[in-house]
Amino acid sequence: MPIFQKDLLNIAYLVKQDKQLSHLPDAIINQVKQVSLKGQQNLFTKGAPPEFLFYLISGCINLTRCSESGISCTLQHVQRGFISEASLFASVYHCNATAQIDSLLLAFPINSMLTAFDDAVFRNFWIQSLSHEVRRLRTQVERLSLKTATERILHYLESEGEYNRAVSHKSKKDWASELGITHEALYRSLSELVQSGSIVCMRDLVRLSES
Repeated sequence: MPIFQKDLLNIAYLVKQDKQLSHLPDAIINQVKQVSLKGQQNLFTKGAPPEFLFYLISGCINLTRCSESGISCTLQHVQRGFISEASLFASVYHCNATAQIDSLLLAFPINSMLTAFDDAVFRNFWIQSLSHEVRRLRTQVERLSLKTATERILHYLESEGEYNRAVSHKSKKDWASELGITHEALYRSLSELVQSGSIVCMRDLVRLSES
């Protein structure tokens, strides 16, 4: 279970500095709680009733779901921002959320969030946020439709990469799950792409070749 904390963050300062949080009405900010998670600790589990909408300040949270055969698939890899927005209108969570490293979050009561949609500024911001999430999911679906691991890796670098199409992952196993492949297939395909000159690997950093 998440551990609710007090006075870890200056909420008022954080809200002013964060582009997403700055749109929240004061009534919600006054009700926010702070959550501290250790690495590998669950934020919530599949089937549990949602009480809060969470916003990740620091750390890393993976949303995962297991198939009937027991294979875990990463639905989302979050390093900052809102988590599991669909829980606002769900009776139970449909996936698990687990901290990959020590993480700090804000927890907003769901009932208060729903009431906040009466505020036109916040409502418009939320629509824009969901539109961005739909685009992200479409890109992910497109990537998972590709047949080979190398195609998925290159697609990920082209669509998700920053700074010359580079990505940094603390765990190759997590990245493999996000790509829908085994970590063995990821290592093998990365090696093939390096040998062909398509990508460059430097410790945890993977980027497209400049040539």
